[in-house]
Amino acid sequence: MGKGGHGFPWQLNIKHTKMDLDLTLTSEKKPVLQGRQGFSEKSSTPGNASYYYSFSRLHTQGSLRLNDKTFTVSGGSWLDREWGSSQLDENQLGWDWFSIQLNDNQEMMYYQLRDKDGKPHPASEGKWTNQNGESQTINTHDIELTPIKWWQSEDGKRFPIRWRLDYPNKNSHWIVEAMVDDQYMTTLVRYWEGAVRVLDVKSQKVLGVGYLEMTGY
Repeated sequence: MGKGGHGFPWQLNIKHTKMDLDLTLTSEKKPVLQGRQGFSEKSSTPGNASYYYSFSRLHTQGSLRLNDKTFTVSGGSWLDREWGSSQLDENQLGWDWFSIQLNDNQEMMYYQLRDKDGKPHPASEGKWTNQNGESQTINTHDIELTPIKWWQSEDGKRFPIRWRLDYPNKNSHWIVEAMVDDQYMTTLVRYWEGAVRVLDVKSQKVLGVGYLEMTGY
């Protein structure tokens, strides 16, 4: 994508007494329109939906200052933009949201909505984006998610921080695990979100990195 598309390059600047962050971001692929052309329905109830797009592969470089030390940094980022007036239906408890950047320059976003009985809701979905930036929809029946390790916060909430993710259509059988167990957000609404790594189930080879957000536990 040319630098002028969608306002790129973007500048991200954060200033603090103990930390400065100065980054330049350029998208390597066109935006991914989640759901149906950017309209993501969370249930059949009217209004339980959002507008949602992603930049799944952002080239990122700049500098990071921690106290009196400054580091040159570079890597990849992911940007999600989602907005709406309502998210979950009354029988839905929460979600498990995965964004994954594979080393072969493909990406996957998938969110599993959970009913109050713990089962995946039929509205769960995502997108697989190939090296050329072309995306295809992932439906509930395409993905099987199995939690295999749990972490408990000090206030007693338990979160699955190691998952098996099977996506047979892409011959993908992965372990998705937290890089740090305690990435618990003690905000007004308490939930878990943080960095993960992706490994092949058989070889244990690292295939990529990503981000995981979990609510309703």
